[in-house]
Amino acid sequence: MKPILNFQQLRFGLRILTLGLLLALTSAMAVAQQKNDNAYVVNITTVSVIDTKTNVLTATVAPPITGPADLVGAAVTPDGSKVYLTNAGFGAGNTVLVLDAATNTVTDTIQVGNGPIFDAITPDGKKVYVVNSTDNTASVINTATNSVVATIPVGIFPLAVTVSPNGAFAYVANTFSNNVSVIDTASDVVVATVPVTKFPIAVIVSPDSSRVYVANFSSQKVVSVIDAASNTVQASISVGLFPDGLVLTPNGRKLYCANNLSGTVSVVDTTTNTVTATIPVGLDPITAAITQNGQRVYVTNLNSNDVSVIDVSSDAVIATIGGAQRPTTVAIQPKTKDDLTQDANNQ
Repeated sequence: MKPILNFQQLRFGLRILTLGLLLALTSAMAVAQQKNDNAYVVNITTVSVIDTKTNVLTATVAPPITGPADLVGAAVTPDGSKVYLTNAGFGAGNTVLVLDAATNTVTDTIQVGNGPIFDAITPDGKKVYVVNSTDNTASVINTATNSVVATIPVGIFPLAVTVSPNGAFAYVANTFSNNVSVIDTASDVVVATVPVTKFPIAVIVSPDSSRVYVANFSSQKVVSVIDAASNTVQASISVGLFPDGLVLTPNGRKLYCANNLSGTVSVVDTTTNTVTATIPVGLDPITAAITQNGQRVYVTNLNSNDVSVIDVSSDAVIATIGGAQRPTTVAIQPKTKDDLTQDANNQ
């Protein structure tokens, strides 16, 4: 009886199968590593989309909102495919809108607590933490189902939230409690409360997850530095008047702090906790975000209706982008946990 396949035919078939698997794997990796080069600027009722390669405003998105709109926060998923927008508007507000980054269309609306302000996404992209300012809670959204899976009591008037790059903890700045709630992301339970200076309004964690920086929105001009291992304040950094938005370079060596009433951005050397430069920007800078390559910082200027672009190598403003309308937040695709691990290994 003649064999169905001889050795040569079998080898050829295996080569074709292997090639197909390699092509499929390469395609899957390309999707997983797809980069979103946009900065998303929230303007109360619209979102400005800026191409960070050219600093050109490429689109203005008006999400369909029934009733009053008060868009405040934005967070981009680690894969760059979605943007989660908080709508604190009364009545039909208290929602999070899911914006498809490829089409600039809203694909889902999620009901959360009252007065959602800012949000943050875990490095694996599986959860979104949303602070509800008038409920004194944080909502946890499962991104697979776009549904709230937990509601966590925190302090009084929570305004900001961030997730550590290692994904272990979420940190909530409670403005009227003058403290920071530390949430274990595995259990979604508050495991510590850290007192800070006065009116904490912004929070960010170092790339190695060892330090937490908190901007205290007051005339005391202080950024508190929390040791993440002990959950205690280990240093205070004097910056400009009414410090607000914070952002760190990917290597963690520079901290940029938007000083709201000073109209400046302080550049802090994190090895010494000292200000090394002060950069004039627009009126009432509120938030900041940095590109994945760490080369540019984008700062929203609430009452200039524009965005300042800072070159990290020179610590100077290299562009001012108009077209915004009382911009509150700017969000850029973050580095993934794997990216940060590779950065640490390369240092």
